[in-house]
Amino acid sequence: MTFFYPRLGHNITLFAIALVVFGKLLLEPTTQLDFGLALFVIVLITSTWQNLILRLAVISLAIGLLLWNEADNAAYWQLGLWGGVALVLSVINNLERQSVEVSATTLGEVTMALETAVECIARLDFQGQYLTANHAYAHLLGYKPEDLIGKNWEITVHPQDVAKLTATYRQMLTTGKAEGEARGIRQDGSHFYKQVTLVKVNNQQNSVSDYYCFVKDITQRKQQEERLRLLESVVVNANDAIVITEAEPIQTPGPRIIYVNEAFTRMTGYNLQEVLGKTPRLLQGPKTDKETLTRIRTTLQQWQSDVFELVNYRKDGSEFWVELSIVPIADDTGWYTHWISVQRDITQRKEVEEVLAKLLLREQQVRMATEEASRMKDEFLAVVSHELRTPLNAMLGWSRLLRSRSLNEQTTIRALETIERNAQAQTQLIEDLLDISRMMRGKLRLQCRPIHLTNLIEAAIDTIQLAAAAKDIQIHSLLTTTKSVFGDPDRLQQIIWNLLSNAIKFTPHGGRVEISLIEQNTYIELNVTDNGQGISADFLPHIFEQFRQADSSSSRKQGGIGLGLAIARNLVELHGGTISATSQGIGTGATFIVRLPLPRESDVPETTNDTEFSPESGITGLKVLVVDDEADARELLKIMLEQAGANVTAVSSVSEAINLIEQLQPDILLSDIGMPEEDGYSLIQKTKHLKTKSGKQIPAAAITAYARAEDQAKALQAGFQTHLSKPIDPVQLMTVVKTLAERTSC
Repeated sequence: MTFFYPRLGHNITLFAIALVVFGKLLLEPTTQLDFGLALFVIVLITSTWQNLILRLAVISLAIGLLLWNEADNAAYWQLGLWGGVALVLSVINNLERQSVEVSATTLGEVTMALETAVECIARLDFQGQYLTANHAYAHLLGYKPEDLIGKNWEITVHPQDVAKLTATYRQMLTTGKAEGEARGIRQDGSHFYKQVTLVKVNNQQNSVSDYYCFVKDITQRKQQEERLRLLESVVVNANDAIVITEAEPIQTPGPRIIYVNEAFTRMTGYNLQEVLGKTPRLLQGPKTDKETLTRIRTTLQQWQSDVFELVNYRKDGSEFWVELSIVPIADDTGWYTHWISVQRDITQRKEVEEVLAKLLLREQQVRMATEEASRMKDEFLAVVSHELRTPLNAMLGWSRLLRSRSLNEQTTIRALETIERNAQAQTQLIEDLLDISRMMRGKLRLQCRPIHLTNLIEAAIDTIQLAAAAKDIQIHSLLTTTKSVFGDPDRLQQIIWNLLSNAIKFTPHGGRVEISLIEQNTYIELNVTDNGQGISADFLPHIFEQFRQADSSSSRKQGGIGLGLAIARNLVELHGGTISATSQGIGTGATFIVRLPLPRESDVPETTNDTEFSPESGITGLKVLVVDDEADARELLKIMLEQAGANVTAVSSVSEAINLIEQLQPDILLSDIGMPEEDGYSLIQKTKHLKTKSGKQIPAAAITAYARAEDQAKALQAGFQTHLSKPIDPVQLMTVVKTLAERTSC
């Protein structure tokens, strides 16, 4: 027991001494009793309450000495004996009390340290129940310290980890200390990772009475370890190649490789042992872009991240495209220590991109070609419109003047010649358009036989001579062969005429045109040369393309629609020959060269004369029914046939023709195709059952502006015996009518 007043012990001691002296001096002589021992014992017991025995013993000895004169030797020795006993008892009592006080103080300090420690500490008995737990331990588990007392440790451990901590406990029993890791459970049911250290406490019999449990929360460390494990798994099992290199040196030889994953091995054929300590340069080769490598080096020097594409090489030497992503890695201090590059094989993507680029280029070329074709078409239509309107203007103008009957005979002849010449030009223009159409669709047919080119050249020169004379152009010919070629005379004539008319067109006034025919080993070569305008180097490759003209502007000097040379090329190729053009440029003239193969002697017999067919009239008295909705065309046919001696009836519609046929009983039917309400096809279907006087079907000819080969085939399939395209040549018309009339008389 401890008192708060420190002087109280001294007062009690003084009081006890005074009591001893009083008893000894006063009571003992009167009563003859020895009160010294009894009183001393009382003082001794009282003094022990305050732990002052040592002082009491010293004072008792002092009193004994003071009372020496009144005491005999026995009393002296008695008092000395009492003092010695008191001294011994005081020393023993003082030592024991100090030991108890020290123990109590130490235990209190330890208890306070455990209670206030930041470490999680608990004490458990050998049955696993909590004896004590400090605030840190209880707080970690979500309890109050008193709530854990008496509870078993298993409530704070994940059920799956109880066996692990049981093994740790057994190890502690053997070694005195053991450590383990387990998942803990808080009072709210949440989990955390903890590190547990168990330390046993032995009693005096050296047996385990209880043990201490030290717990550390390692959840953050475990999470970091788990993240590292996941990251390692991602790196190892990634589909993209991952390469880790040292941060330096940036310059040659470059950062050295310290790790590559399995994807890198699959991509390149190199394993980790083969590339360890080497640089990524081992993947570079002849096609690796130097500019890209320079950009990569710059990125490394600036410690930046970037993505690159370049060609790399595998271990077997094969090349592949790779997308390379480079990232610098820094430590906690911000110092860059490593580079990580993620590489992806993009060879297939590059191949697709290349294909798409080619397709895009092709599409752009097609689009440009389409735009060019559209432009050429517009220009061509404008030229065609111009070329059609020009002769129409002359024909209509002179026709109106002729109707006025104010022209003299010479002017009238000139007017008729102009009308005829422009009509022929317009006819030729239409024929050219039809020829191009047939050629484009592969419908052009040749009627081939042996023919002398010299005869065709001379005829073409005679035809073009007037046009040449008008420009004072001299035409010189050099024909050194008499051999024939196998071909269509009309189409060969067309080739020669086109080349000559083209030369005349582009040769200035007073110029010169030369035409030669030379026999080579296996072919005959036709050359047409002029000293006219010439052909520019840019346009020369396109000279034979249809609808192409060197100048299609409204200010061009020459007419035409740009089809003559295209037709000539197609006709030459159909004959198995070749055509080419040469020119030194603008103002130097041009030469066109046609080469036609010579026929083998076994192919066809050679003839020396070309006969000219001249049809006779022979249609006098024939009854002809003409059906055409255009009055001018209808009137023209009627006059032409009547002048040849035929009896002609002309109507403007199918219905009129049907009404007249049975009454008129015509020998020949001539009908247009394109008519309103009912066309010529309808008419021929309705007249199939009608007969002539001889009992035969009325022969019919289709006379129409639909001049294509398929139009002709459609007319014949519908029931017409023949097909004539407008404009109508009088001789050809008479021939057709005569031929149809002969069929009825057979």
